Amino acid sequence: MAKVKIIVCQCPELALDAQALVSWLERGGAEVQLLPPLCTPDGLMQLRTRLASQTGEWLIAACGPERHAGLFQRLTPVAVVRVVDLLAYQDLESAVAALTLAQSTPSQPEPSIAPVSPEVLIVGGGVGGCQAALDLARGGHKVYLVDRALSIGGIMAQLDKTFPTLDCSICILGPKLVEVASHPNIELLTYVGIDRIAGQTGHFVVDLTLKPRYVDMTKCVGCGSCTEVCPIIVPSRWDLDLKPSKCIRIWFAQAVPLRAAIDKEYCIDCQLCVKACEHQAINLAEEPQSRQLTVGAIILATGARPFDPSIKSEYGYGRIPTVVTNLEYERIVCASGPTLGGLVTPEGRPVQRLAFIQCVGSRDRRFLPYCSGYCCTASIKEAMLALEHQPDGLVFINVGNRCCIPWNPHCPAFFWPGPAKARRISRPRYARAAASRLGSSICSMPCKAKSVAPEANNLSPDNDRGRRGRRPGRKLQRPGRRFFDGAAGHFLGPQRPGGGGHLFFGHCGHFLIRGYRPSPFAARQPPHGPVVGGGRVARGAGGSPFITLCRRSDL
Repeated sequence: MAKVKIIVCQCPELALDAQALVSWLERGGAEVQLLPPLCTPDGLMQLRTRLASQTGEWLIAACGPERHAGLFQRLTPVAVVRVVDLLAYQDLESAVAALTLAQSTPSQPEPSIAPVSPEVLIVGGGVGGCQAALDLARGGHKVYLVDRALSIGGIMAQLDKTFPTLDCSICILGPKLVEVASHPNIELLTYVGIDRIAGQTGHFVVDLTLKPRYVDMTKCVGCGSCTEVCPIIVPSRWDLDLKPSKCIRIWFAQAVPLRAAIDKEYCIDCQLCVKACEHQAINLAEEPQSRQLTVGAIILATGARPFDPSIKSEYGYGRIPTVVTNLEYERIVCASGPTLGGLVTPEGRPVQRLAFIQCVGSRDRRFLPYCSGYCCTASIKEAMLALEHQPDGLVFINVGNRCCIPWNPHCPAFFWPGPAKARRISRPRYARAAASRLGSSICSMPCKAKSVAPEANNLSPDNDRGRRGRRPGRKLQRPGRRFFDGAAGHFLGPQRPGGGGHLFFGHCGHFLIRGYRPSPFAARQPPHGPVVGGGRVARGAGGSPFITLCRRSDL
């Protein structure tokens, strides 16, 4: 029987002297080799060379399998590799005894990977999060889809049309939302806050707070009878405060789940909704609930947040009523919006002139130094919508440089039909000058009473602390270092966006990595995309599913 050879790792976390351990084992007649830390490229390369040059059975004294995740066994197809967790021993005597016992014990097959939880948590219920949930659910995985809002859908649900095809946004998104809500492998959790994420890859523990809606989700049928009798008028957050709403309301007409909720900030406890509800669904005494999930991987699809234009005061947002953001403009021209699709000024007069101000907050050292890649596409689309509503109107698109899509040769090919269609059908006028201030005129166009100036604000990663912390992985609490932490800066870094077991998807992934991720791409993400392609849902030994991290280039 061939003697088992031993490799000792010079792990910096060892509580004992690795050189003394090697000397002690050699005095006992063992064949021992001391290698640099095996979580570094140098140590891993030397280990691979040793395993490839000498067949037989090897005993590796290093960290446990929950840290290296079976990597040592996969380095060689011919040698038999066993691992002893050297970090569990505090003195030389116990370490030598454990290695001697393991050396004399017949080898047993070890699992290729550590057991992991097959469930997946997706944070964010926009179009990207919904697509990721469907991709995984169709592959047989249990998915928890959580969102802080009362309904899933994200920003795309607020848009009137998509770019460049000018398809109805909710017509594309609606069936996807319904499929998410009805899929047996997807559990939908809306109006939820994430309190804590702890654990490691394959076994995360997530603490959630289910905020009270004051409406029983199991009894409410979304009939709207409570909304009809509510006497309290509040601004509609869904319509960006452009139209009134009720204190108890359904988030929007196509909301998923289609359930009412009470805004306790404005509620006066008149209980008229309690009397009007035939299903006894109103519960004004509801309290927040806590829930804990155990998942194997987390997908961050938290989307993007529009820039606050009031910070850039030179354009007059908040002071000049006819200066609106591009998202507010979308709600105005939408048939379900505050004006029922009518393109009118705040005074109710038809809009005859529009000046789209580009790059508000983008390419500006004070705010966002890069191009968000969204502003110009939104303005081109909205210019076409404006001239559909007012064919004899005058539309200017103010651009400062060749960053804008019509002159940018590096823009995605998917966008090319949009500007061409705009030039062919609506013919907006492009003004090649950066707007410095909005006052009496802009782009040589007097700002008269029938004029509106939509601002094309940038989009940046949504950093709401109530959902996921400032950056992915920033609030993760991991007990101790893991094996791959030492290698992260060398060859595993690009595969660990923010922390092991995390993937980016949709808007937030491209803002954090490339700078932008437009809704059309997130909506058209194919099933072989980042979730099940670049970050494959694979199956290890025993059929245990696990998720490997995707390369940033795949995103």
